[in-house]
Amino acid sequence: MAEPVYLKIADDIRKQITYGLLSANDPLSSEKELCSKYSVSRMTVRKSLSILVDENLLYSVPGKGYFTKKINRDKYLFLFDELDILIGSNKESQLMEVEIIKPTAELIYHLRVSPDKRIVVIKHLLYSDGEIVAYDIKYIPYFTGIPIVEKEINYITFPEIIASRTSIFDVHRKIAISMEIPPDEIINLLNLSLYDPVIIIQQHILDQEGLPIGFGQLYCHYKKCRIEGISVIGE
Repeated sequence: MAEPVYLKIADDIRKQITYGLLSANDPLSSEKELCSKYSVSRMTVRKSLSILVDENLLYSVPGKGYFTKKINRDKYLFLFDELDILIGSNKESQLMEVEIIKPTAELIYHLRVSPDKRIVVIKHLLYSDGEIVAYDIKYIPYFTGIPIVEKEINYITFPEIIASRTSIFDVHRKIAISMEIPPDEIINLLNLSLYDPVIIIQQHILDQEGLPIGFGQLYCHYKKCRIEGISVIGE
């Protein structure tokens, strides 16, 4: 089935913008010129331009025409899953411990809880091709229904853990990635040499109001973790 002409026009202009042939605030060819170039009606051209306006690639100035918007070429999109970022073909997890603790000063800060609030701690070792490559620890303020029985927890993500409290569509994650020399506990767990770094992926789980409902840290062997993304066009 042939592609509709208005989509082809939009795609042609989109490529000119994304490939840098049109710079920010450059004027676009007039509607009349586009009609002539593609042998289409003005309504078809306007339909194409409307698509690009919705995509934040163009803006219009009444009486002057359409202009290209400044776009951010350094914006990337990546999908994050604790097991998927590990390098290797056979990945699995081992539950180390589930416990309930009183929050430390760090947890009070990250989770915005009172000192007497109970915190559920879930610890896992992650394996790739039979080798320990990561240590994952999650902290969730206790709520009725949270899975704390070990047989209920194989390896579940933050959204799955809080699913009985709120819809996964009402939460989002803030992720920070750094590389540091780990403490002795992590060195021993991951069988690292004394000055080997680890990649630390810190997660803050927030509800729809931006309030924290979970906090976690994933410590990955620096040679066994890879995060990939694709560039996206954005403002």
